[in-house]
Amino acid sequence: MVAGGDGTVGWVLGCLGELYVQNRGPVPPVAVIPLGTGNDLSRSFGWGASFPFSWKAAAKRSLYKAILGTVSCLDSWHIVVSMPEEGEEQELDLPHSLRHLGECTFYDDGTAEGELSETVCCFDGVFYNYFSIGMDAQVAYGFHQLRDEKPFLASGPLSNKS
Repeated sequence: MVAGGDGTVGWVLGCLGELYVQNRGPVPPVAVIPLGTGNDLSRSFGWGASFPFSWKAAAKRSLYKAILGTVSCLDSWHIVVSMPEEGEEQELDLPHSLRHLGECTFYDDGTAEGELSETVCCFDGVFYNYFSIGMDAQVAYGFHQLRDEKPFLASGPLSNKS
């Protein structure tokens, strides 16, 4: 059982994915107690959107579901992001799901316009259920920055959603 939100569940799934890559199975299935803000992954798999105030009964239901539920497969994506390397060292606040790979060589496939540098910064990560870019990712990133800077504003699920 993983008690947390999408970030916590993703972190646990990443650790279990490493077990699979290292051929250190069997990899156990995962059940979720939705304690995060959005709980998209939990909602997608029928574990619920949030944990109710009557948490004792909900905890029993979650354990019962975990024992008797069916195992479902989950999509995951391994994504590599590359960007031109600037002259000076870039300070990037990466999400937990991306790790810095360092400098790598860029191979132009003819689809880019303009001059491209020969070296780029590369990042990779594994994403589960969804990968967001654009407005959705910007809103989520802004929320996490606010939570880091002013934790008193994001002190619980109700205040987080508002």
